[in-house]
Amino acid sequence: MKNFFITIGHSSLTIPQNLKNCINPSAILLELVEPGLIEVCKNMQAKKVIFDLHRAILDINRSRDNIDPKTNEKYPIERDIFPQIDFQGNDVYLKDSNLSDDEKEELLQKYYDPFFASIDNLISSGEYEFFIDIHLMNNHSSGYEMKNPRPDICIGTLGDPDGEICLNRPSTTIKPETAREMKLVFENNKYSCNLNRPFAGGYIMMKYLTKFPCIQLEINKKLLMDSDSGMPKLEKIKKLKEDLETIFEKIAKGS
Repeated sequence: MKNFFITIGHSSLTIPQNLKNCINPSAILLELVEPGLIEVCKNMQAKKVIFDLHRAILDINRSRDNIDPKTNEKYPIERDIFPQIDFQGNDVYLKDSNLSDDEKEELLQKYYDPFFASIDNLISSGEYEFFIDIHLMNNHSSGYEMKNPRPDICIGTLGDPDGEICLNRPSTTIKPETAREMKLVFENNKYSCNLNRPFAGGYIMMKYLTKFPCIQLEINKKLLMDSDSGMPKLEKIKKLKEDLETIFEKIAKGS
């Protein structure tokens, strides 16, 4: 049995009290976050590292210096570590209410740094063989992406659609054959599943690419809610929770 832990970075709805009046009421913030994942994973035996801040305030799946390690350039405005616009192009903050540099650093020290310190501590403990970074992906592509149909599940390993190593990267986050085995487990449980499409992995995967085995697991929002900007339904949470517990157990057993 392989021991693993779970990270959840985009599920929190927490906005600091001092920032609530700065948010643009026209911004569609629910589309940015992935509510329901904490409830889905709540009673699972796996250890969990949860980022307790709304993604509209700080995106934990970005490098601390706001430089994309895939391009070595600053993230574009729609993917900034401190989001400036939502998926539809609306400003997140009211005019003249953007975060100051001091406010950004305070948020990084209070929320960002402890999240990654927790991951590093679990890895250093020697008790785990891999971790799963769990996300929800919108069923419908956002305005700055290609409008392609999305599967129920996407397993990201920073590889190609077959799980193999990409030419521009030193490795994948797990062995290609292991990725394909995981894909088959989901398919055998009646979920459509892609490898690395539409998401191969974000900063968290890049950070641990050559350091520790991990996967980015993207779950289609349609499995939890009725719309990309909606809230999860209790009956859908229950079904997904039961299915994931079964699937994770099979993955941990290597079957």
